[in-house]
Amino acid sequence: MLDLWPQSGWLPQTAILGAVPITLGGNRFAMESLQPTSGVLYQWRLTDRLSFGGDSGLAFFREDGDHYLQWQQSVDVDYLLTDRVGLFSQWQVLADDGSVDHSTRHMLSAGVSWLCTDRLQVTWQTGVGLNNSAPDLLTNVRFGVLF
Repeated sequence: MLDLWPQSGWLPQTAILGAVPITLGGNRFAMESLQPTSGVLYQWRLTDRLSFGGDSGLAFFREDGDHYLQWQQSVDVDYLLTDRVGLFSQWQVLADDGSVDHSTRHMLSAGVSWLCTDRLQVTWQTGVGLNNSAPDLLTNVRFGVLF
C-alpha cells in the first residue's frame, strides 16, 4: 500500500493498494492461481473517533479455466470506542465481468477490531448477503501486522 496524500478539507486521505495473494496448493479452500488485485482507498475523518470511507478496486481471477475481472466497491463507517478497540460497518459490491454467471454480489457486514500491540491488530467481521448471488452468511478473522 502506498499512501498518496492526507485529508485536506473535502479531499480524502487517499492510498493505492496492489497485492498478489500467495496460493496454497493442496488446500481445497485455496486459490489455484495467482489472482492480483488493486484498489484506491479513501477516507474522511469526521471527528477524532468517527470516519467514513471506502475503496474502489479491480481483481483478476481464474477459476475452473475461466478468466475474468471483478470490480470491487465498498463503503464503510468506522468508530473508535477506545484507542485500541474499534467498530465498523461495511457495504460491499463485487461485480464479475466475463465470468460464467456474470454475477453481482451485495453484502452488508459489521465487525470489531482490537489493536493488541502497536504492531498487531485482530479483526472479526460478520455479515449477510443482500441478493441471491451473495453468500447468505459470511464471517472472517483477520490479523494485521505492521512491518
